Amino acid sequence: MHSFTDRVTHLEAEGAYAVLARALEMEREGREILHLELGQPDFRTPEHVSQAGIAAIEEGLTRYTPPAGLMKFRELIAADAGA
Repeated sequence: MHSFTDRVTHLEAEGAYAVLARALEMEREGREILHLELGQPDFRTPEHVSQAGIAAIEEGLTRYTPPAGLMKFRELIAADAGA
């Protein structure tokens, strides 16, 4: 029988799971939560979104964005949120 190394047995859950757990806890407390952490959409991808994704792939835009997000969008979100 194989055993796992110490590194594997001491791994913690991915951060997104911790965020999900906290969001679910807040929902149980009666707060309205907009889930953006994990999961699958319960709707079909709109055609214009699919086409934009295809165009991005064809243009070679296949890298990850910075972990904190794109500055342009962060600024727009902050402005919308009144920050």
